[in-house]
Amino acid sequence: MSGSGNDAAIDLCSAVQNSWCYIDFTHAGNDYYGRINYLSANDKFQIQTNQTTALEINTTACYSNGWQSLSDIKLKDDIQDVDEKECLQMLRCVKPKTYKRNDMNNENYRIGFIAQDVYKSITNDKFQNICNKTIRYKDREDEEGEEFMSIDYSR
Repeated sequence: MSGSGNDAAIDLCSAVQNSWCYIDFTHAGNDYYGRINYLSANDKFQIQTNQTTALEINTTACYSNGWQSLSDIKLKDDIQDVDEKECLQMLRCVKPKTYKRNDMNNENYRIGFIAQDVYKSITNDKFQNICNKTIRYKDREDEEGEEFMSIDYSR
């Protein structure tokens, strides 16, 4: 499907590529593009702009005046207290850092943790959900992408 006179185009996938369905948004004469992906295997949507996954949506997050992770007691079974010493030990192993993101267009310093450091500090399997892995695709033709680690700061 093409736009009228301005060389804009919207392309829909006609077949599933690596279990992804997608919609591409492009504009001729400019390298900018957008893509909406849907992965049926784990019911995930992604919104990509150029080389960056700008938004990934699954069934555990919602947007309402800011991003929030669902944490209602109605969604939880087998609730147990966590050993305080074990939590403090994990936190003592991880040092906060200041850094500049090399994938964003600003020079501002940020404060936070390095996902690989947090992952290495986890000794209890119950804490594994703090870190996750995601795939970032460089462009429309990139079928494999690059794996990145993330931290769920809401946990």
